[in-house]
Amino acid sequence: MALRLDELMTESVRTNFHHDVQVVNGLLSDDPQLGQWPIHPDSALAKDDLATAGYEPISHQVIRLVHASTDFLHGVSSMILEAKSVHTYAEYAMIRGGIECAAVAWWLLEPPSQRERVSRSLRVFWADTKDMGLVYQDASSWRRTKRQRLEWRNAVALANGIDSGTLDGGYNMTSVLTTMSTKMGSGVLTAWRVASGMTHGRSWAMLAMSAQEFGVAGDDNTIPVRISADLDSLGMIFHNAAVAMQDAYSMFHRRRAPTQRTALGLPLQ
Repeated sequence: MALRLDELMTESVRTNFHHDVQVVNGLLSDDPQLGQWPIHPDSALAKDDLATAGYEPISHQVIRLVHASTDFLHGVSSMILEAKSVHTYAEYAMIRGGIECAAVAWWLLEPPSQRERVSRSLRVFWADTKDMGLVYQDASSWRRTKRQRLEWRNAVALANGIDSGTLDGGYNMTSVLTTMSTKMGSGVLTAWRVASGMTHGRSWAMLAMSAQEFGVAGDDNTIPVRISADLDSLGMIFHNAAVAMQDAYSMFHRRRAPTQRTALGLPLQ
C-alpha cells in the first residue's frame, strides 16, 4: 500500500514527524566514528566514569541507551517511509522501547549531585544483573559472576558514600518517566502509557489510538468493528518519543562538556 502522509496526517503532525525523522536519521550514522563525542577530562561525566570504572562506567550505560532509543525510533520511521507499511500495534512497541531507553539515559545524568548519579548508575547496573540472572541462573558460572558483580557494586557504593542496601530494588520506570515529564515539561509519561497499552494489546489504548469502521449490528446485537492504524495518533506519540530522545542527548552533551565550575577553577560536585 502506498502511504500518502499528506492525506493520512494533519499538517502539524506531519511537519513534526518529518523533522523528528531528520533528527533520528542524523544521529544514526551508517559509519559511526570512534570518539565522535569525546568526554572532556574536566567534565562531570569524566569524573562520574572514574567513580564507576569497572564493569560499566556511566558514560557507557548512557551511550548504549541513547543508541538503543535512536535505533528503535529509526525502526519506526523506516517502517513507514521506506517499507511503506504501517501497523495498528507494532510501531508502538518500538516507540515504547525508544521512550524507555531515552528516559533512563536522561535520568542517569540528570541529578546535579555526583553521588546521586553514581547511585542511579549502580541501580541500573544491578537491575541488569538481576535480569541477567533470570536467564543464566542455571549456568555453572552464574554464582561466580553474580558474586563478582555484587562485590564491585558494593565497593563502588562504599567509595562514594552510598548505602548499598538502597541499590537492591533497581529503579522504577514509572518513577523515572514521572520525573522526566515533570522536570522537562513534556508529555513523555502519557506517551509511554499509551505506547505500553498498545504494546500489550489493551482495549482502551486500541480504541483511543486506532481508526475504526463500524459495521451493521447482527442478530445478536454485536457490532463488527474494523480497526486500522491512525497515523495522526501514531505521529503524535512518535513526536513525544523523539523529544525524549533529544532530551537524553542534550543531557549527555551537557555532562561531557567542561563545567562552569571547572572553568572557574572550582571542584566538581
